Formats: sequence, C-alpha cells, structure tokens
Amino acid sequence: MPEGMSFSMSVAQNGDYIYVSDPIAQHVLQIDLESLTITGDIELDFAPGNITWLGIAESDHDHD
Repeated sequence: MPEGMSFSMSVAQNGDYIYVSDPIAQHVLQIDLESLTITGDIELDFAPGNITWLGIAESDHDHD
C-alpha cells in the first residue's frame, strides 16, 4: 500500500452501488449491492486517495 493511503468507499445516491478506490491496483471498482458483484472497473494511472459521491450531471436541456 502506498504510504499514507488506504482503501476508500462511497455510496451512490442514484442506485444500489458502492464505489471502492484501490490505491494498490490504481483502480476504482463499482460494486452492485444487490448481487455483491463487481459491475465496473475504472483503471487509473495514479493511486486514488479518497473517493466522494458528487451525483450525476444533468443532461442538456433544449431551451426555447
């Protein structure tokens, strides 16, 4: 484990997922809480420090 780092977790507010940062493998994993399986894996080129859920960006609206 890189010095001063640890695993970090955040819970999604729009679904039944948690996100876990892995500073050893330099990944962020998406885990489905219902099935307890990894449903996503984001590979990084750096060791993630902390992870925070900020929400989902709104899609653009067509303003008339």
